[in-house]
Amino acid sequence: MASPTTFRNKTRWGAPWTVAELRQLGKVPDSAFARQRGRTIKEVVAERIARRIGLATGPRRWTARELRFLGTMNDRELGRRLRRRRLQVRLQRVALGIPSFLPAPKRTPWTRRERRLLGTRPDSELARRFGRQTDKVRAMRWHLGIPSYRSVHNPGPPPWTAREIRLLGTMSDSGLGRRLGRSRTQVGRKRVRLGIPSCRPRPKSIPWTRREQRLLGTRPDSELVRRFGHTLGSVRAMRQRLGIPGLRRTQKWTKAHEEIGRAHV
Repeated sequence: MASPTTFRNKTRWGAPWTVAELRQLGKVPDSAFARQRGRTIKEVVAERIARRIGLATGPRRWTARELRFLGTMNDRELGRRLRRRRLQVRLQRVALGIPSFLPAPKRTPWTRRERRLLGTRPDSELARRFGRQTDKVRAMRWHLGIPSYRSVHNPGPPPWTAREIRLLGTMSDSGLGRRLGRSRTQVGRKRVRLGIPSCRPRPKSIPWTRREQRLLGTRPDSELVRRFGHTLGSVRAMRQRLGIPGLRRTQKWTKAHEEIGRAHV
């Protein structure tokens, strides 16, 4: 590898960047890098920025001019202007006892009228009416022990009685909800919480006729479902039990299919 002084008297502007040069980008000041590698400072800065390589700069002392700017704007903006990290600006400001630029919000005292209205309307509505934050309205209501508007005017569903609990699972949740004046969701949650199974009527098993069995495989299963009234699973199970291959819509019925169907009747 060439020594750092090799390129002092030789300009390498526009030359391809080597791996060794790219590894040194950002580890030394751009001016020193340009002087050592025989490149221009503008070229070094452009290559470093294009590769998103930060420039490692050591800690520098605060000047009197920089100290006068502390607290005149937020720490992030001042750090950007002074090319310092926001944390460095904040720590220096706190060490000197300089307050933050963001002014503390003014605390507006609560009036008697505002306190009397707490709980008479939703907290969000009173917050817009008072010009306060919803959290502040809720905190003041809790501090005074005033219940919320929703808990007073919309207390929720009534408690379950022993008679209503005995009816859980005896009919569908929607039907029992209509009978008890409750929603299907309330009935379903209460039933699941108590571990009561749902009441689902079992479908009646329809016996298969010989004519239906002969038609298996002659048409697609979905078409036979509509024609017979059986479920799709029942049609497939019966066809597979008889060893009859399925038929797609694009597949034509042949004499071989007829022979297979007759043999399983």
